[in-house]
Amino acid sequence: MNLVQVGKSHLKKADNNRVGASRAEQDLVDHLTAALRKSNSTKSLAVTTELDCFQGIADVVSGVYSGYRLLSGLSKKKLRAFSFSTSKVLAALAGRRRATITKTAIRAGLSLPTVKSELSSLQSLGLLRITRGGQIEVRHTIRTPFSEIVAYEVKVKDWKSGIYQARNYKSFAHKVSVALPLARANRLAEKLPEFRRMHVGLVGIGPQGGLRWLLKPRRRRPISPPRHFHAAMCLLGEIRSF
Repeated sequence: MNLVQVGKSHLKKADNNRVGASRAEQDLVDHLTAALRKSNSTKSLAVTTELDCFQGIADVVSGVYSGYRLLSGLSKKKLRAFSFSTSKVLAALAGRRRATITKTAIRAGLSLPTVKSELSSLQSLGLLRITRGGQIEVRHTIRTPFSEIVAYEVKVKDWKSGIYQARNYKSFAHKVSVALPLARANRLAEKLPEFRRMHVGLVGIGPQGGLRWLLKPRRRRPISPPRHFHAAMCLLGEIRSF
C-alpha cells in the first residue's frame, strides 16, 4: 500500500497558492514536496504544507509513518475535528497505563470541562476507559504514529529570517532545515557555522527540483510533546490508510 501523499492539512487554506507567498517561493515549495516524495524508498512518507505549529507556519513538513495504528478505523472527517486540546490530552496520557482526570488536566494545562470532553471523545474511539471514580484506564498505548518528523522553512533569499523561523519548528519536529534555491544556498558556505550553532540544516533546491544538502540537521527530541502530537495528527490526515 502506497502511503505517500502530498496534500493540504485541515489547518491550511483551500487554494493552492499560499497566502503572502511569491510565485518563486511557491515553486520552491512544489519542488521540495515533489523531491521528498520521489526520494522516499519505503513509501511511508506523509508530506503536508503550511502546518501551523502556533509558533509560526512551517512551509513543508514530512513524517515517516511507523505503521502504528493509534487511531485505527477513524474517518478523516473525525480526524479533522481534532483540536490542539486533543493533542494536549494525548501528550498528557502518552506512555501511561492509568491516570486521573484531575492530574491529566494539570499536565495538559486545560480546564476540567475541556479535558472531560476530550476524554469522552477518545473513549468513544476505544483508546481509553473512564471509570465512575474518575480514573482513566488507557487501553491502547498512546504514542505518535511517526518515527520522525522533519520541518522546512522555504525562502527565496532571506536565509537569516529562515533560520529563526525554522528554529521555532523544533517544538514539534525532530529535524528542521532552511530550503533555498541551490545557487543561493551554494553561496552560504561560510555561513554554515551559524546554521550549526542554531541546529538548523540547509538544503538547496535545483532548477529541476533536485535537492543538494549543504548541511544535514541532527535529530533532536521535539521540545513540545503537545505540538508534536498536533503535527502528527495533521500528517496522519495525509495517509490513505491508518
